[in-house]
Amino acid sequence: MDTFAFFSFVLIVFDFICVATAFGASTASFACISICQQSSSRLHYNVPRKRPAHTEVNNLWFDSGSGIATPLDFILSEIRSSDVVIFSTTHCPHCIETKQLFSRLNINAKIIELDRIKNGLGSGDDSIAMKLYEISGQRTVPNVFVKGKHLGGNDETQASARSGKLQCLLLS
Repeated sequence: MDTFAFFSFVLIVFDFICVATAFGASTASFACISICQQSSSRLHYNVPRKRPAHTEVNNLWFDSGSGIATPLDFILSEIRSSDVVIFSTTHCPHCIETKQLFSRLNINAKIIELDRIKNGLGSGDDSIAMKLYEISGQRTVPNVFVKGKHLGGNDETQASARSGKLQCLLLS
């Protein structure tokens, strides 16, 4: 983010705080949505919000017999079915920080531990990790999606929570 874009975003956030303070919650929610729309150019990937026909997916043992044809279908199904999805591994310190953030904020997040899923990790074309990279451009975990949009990893998620952008995305 260049300096101009950063200061523009800071001014937008400051305007939101002023609106929230002066006019109350309903106007603040409108301003929040406006901020999210203005700052959404940083988001990488939009997933259509159409609900999948199935809602039950066995997250512990993904394979082609689970009713989902491919790892890509599995990922898109998960992203569509939950407001917040965190693709994670169980022992990654950055993943733990991200999961703790959502817990502290009382935000229900669907957590998919790639190291506990068959085909979760690996560099082969049939791995969920490789398909996540193709979708998001991000090779690392955690890989966070909010309302069908790729948010980023731990650093981006923490920064979004501090700035209020995460809460805006959840309201939109």
